[in-house]
Order: sequence, then structure tokens, then C-alpha cells
Amino acid sequence: MMRDKRVQLLFYAVLFCEKNIFVLGFQPGLVSCLRPNENRLQPTALSSSSSSSSSSSNANLPKTTWGRNYTQSHRHYRVDVVHPQSAKEQDEDVVPSQSSTTTNTSSSSSSSNTGATTVRRYYETFHWEQNDRDYNINYRVEGPVEGPPILLVHGFGANVNHFRFQFPALVKEGYRVYAVDLLGFGASDKPKDVNYSIELFVELLKDFVISMDGTQKWLVAGNSIGGLCSLGLASVLPDKIRGVVLFNTSGGMSGFRYEEIPLLLRPILWLVQKYVLGHPERGGKFFEKFKTRQNVERILMTQGVYGNATNVNDELLEILLPPSDDEGARDVFCKVMGGDPGPTPESYLAKMDCPVLALWGEADPWTVVAMGEAFGKHAKKYRLERIPGAGHCPHDECPEMVHEIMLPWLRDLVSQEQQEEVDDKKEVMR
Repeated sequence: MMRDKRVQLLFYAVLFCEKNIFVLGFQPGLVSCLRPNENRLQPTALSSSSSSSSSSSNANLPKTTWGRNYTQSHRHYRVDVVHPQSAKEQDEDVVPSQSSTTTNTSSSSSSSNTGATTVRRYYETFHWEQNDRDYNINYRVEGPVEGPPILLVHGFGANVNHFRFQFPALVKEGYRVYAVDLLGFGASDKPKDVNYSIELFVELLKDFVISMDGTQKWLVAGNSIGGLCSLGLASVLPDKIRGVVLFNTSGGMSGFRYEEIPLLLRPILWLVQKYVLGHPERGGKFFEKFKTRQNVERILMTQGVYGNATNVNDELLEILLPPSDDEGARDVFCKVMGGDPGPTPESYLAKMDCPVLALWGEADPWTVVAMGEAFGKHAKKYRLERIPGAGHCPHDECPEMVHEIMLPWLRDLVSQEQQEEVDDKKEVMR
């Protein structure tokens, strides 16, 4: 009897780790790559009857997250569904120019490359000095030099090109658009002996913003842990950040906090985190099995990362997969898996004065929309907009819907602040 209980506890611990580990970014279901397919969440096609399809698809989604008293609400904001562009339109409109994203054959080759699509990885280099060491940080920048600066921050396992739809849209609006590959990800350096943390990433973003343009106020937007880092940046540079946009932000670097889970599960989860996922050898083998093209594509399409799989195409896979073959990528994975969750979104929000717009995919089973609702209790200026049928990466899954809400919000925010600056100058001159 006791043995059966231990087995049952271990089973639930594994399921718990699988569910919560996705909070790190685009990579859910790590345990799933080690076992056969089961009846998993299926992608839900977006349609004009979003409320009915959303409610039916959400019936199978988790209604709570472990440890936090989040519950799914059935209140919906009205958002007209716009279907993603065709593949031809994506080639012409989504990518700023074919040559700017498909050159650079000198970058690391990936076993995932089929030859059909090659995505540019390396752009500009920011030399970051941290603790008497120098790191090469890859970043991408487009748009008019005099435009209001906006920084885009990716989630775990992603990189600057995961904002493939936001670059052309924001540049068209006149913004100076930056995106950074966080240390350990994308085409940035991947040192093996660094303790990766949210605080480290926030420090990097702070130095980057000050270095690029320390005179203007910035906008910042992030997905998953990139959203958490965006909140951290706004809290440490309150005079430099004019507004934050969140795309399904995560609750921490890792998927759970020990103080928020049942006591009986804590030792088991500690063992799984420290001696399986966080172990250089065992976690490394786990990583090698996980990062295959077939497995990543299946996870993106069937586990709530993308509610609508239209944009899960060769371009997306070539954006996400090659960095996992870089030297040091395996070690970064183990470091993050075995690390601490870091600061909570609530702790950052409580320190912030700038407005926050949270765009939340309702069909995300990993960072449920109720989390976004709860965050609003800790912010002074907070607006939550639900995206019906969308998963964990709404900015890439349904960019038209996201832009329909985000661009006017950004426009109004910039105009309001610019008017306030003009009024302040007039007041000084009197």
C-alpha cells in the first residue's frame, strides 16, 4: 500500500514538472518526449465564433495552477478574430526583407535544417561587461533613429526572430525597434559557468537600454519570461520606461515555487529538478531527446503553445531550433532547469508606476489567463485583454489581433507623454 502511494506521488510529481516547466517559455512537456503520445490538448482553429470555440476548447484545460489561488474566469473581452495571413503574404509582409533574415550561412548549422528555410541569426553585437567579464549579446534593431524606442524581450528557448511579425508592424508605426537575445539564448554567448536568473537578465536589459539611448523614455514588451524581465526592467528604471506590454508572462524563471506546493511533493520535485533536469549529464541527455525537430513541432502544435497552428511553419522551426545546437546550449538548459524561480511578477508590479497592457492567450494551459487577472491587483495602471483561442505566444500566433489592440495603446501612450512634456516645457518658460 505504501509503495503504491509512493509510485502515485512520483507520477503526480512528473506530471507536475511537465506541466509547470513550460512557464519558462516556448518549451512545454519536456517529459512527453520520453514517453508515447497520449490524448493531449489539440490545436483549436480560430474562427469568427470565437466565444463558442474558445469555451469548448477551454473545457479540457487546467482551471488552476499549483500553489496559487488562480481560477479561470468565463468573462470575455470582445475581440474580432482575424485569421493569420497566407504563406505568400507572410513571405512578403511579415519578414522585413528576404535578404535581411535569410542570409548568414556562416551561422551554426542545425540538424533541423531541411534546406527549405534559412533564417538569419546574427545581427548587431552589444558588448556587455558583467563581473569583470565580457559577453557578446546579439541584438536586432530596425526603424527610424529618431523614433520612440521599444525593446522586445523573448521567452525561454526563443530569440529576437520570434518577433518576426512585430518588427515590420512597429517600424511602420515609426518606432525604433530593438530586440535582444538574452545571455545564453539565440545568437548571444552561452557561458557554462554563469548562474542564470531573472535578475541577471534584468541587469543586461538595463545596461542595454542605457547604452543604446539613455536620454529617451522606452517602451518594453515581452513574452513568457521575457514579460517577467520586462516588468523587472520597468521596476529598476522607473524614469526610463514609459509602458510595458506583456504576452502571457510567466510567474518565474522555473515553473514552480517550493513554498507554493504541497509539502509531500516538495522533496520529489527537488530531486527531479536538481538530479534530473538540472544535472549536467542526466539533464543533458534529456535535452538532446527533447530538442529534435519532430518533438518541438509536436509540442508547439498540440500542447497549448499555439492554439492555432497556422504559423507553426518551417520559418518558426528554423527560428527556434538552430540555437539549441550551439556550444553551451545544453549547459544553459541544465542551469536554468536547476535554478531558482526568482522574483514574482507581483513583486515587480508593486514597485511600478507606468501603465501595463497584458495581452493574454485564453487557451494557454500553462500560464492561465487567471494569472493575468490576478496581476492586475498589484499594478497601479493595468489593462488585461484576452485573446480568444490563442495559446502561450499570441504575438506570433495571431499578430493581427495583438496589433489591433497593442498599436493604438502604444500610440495613445506616446502621444499623451509627448503632450505632457510639451506642457512641462511651456510651464518652465513662463
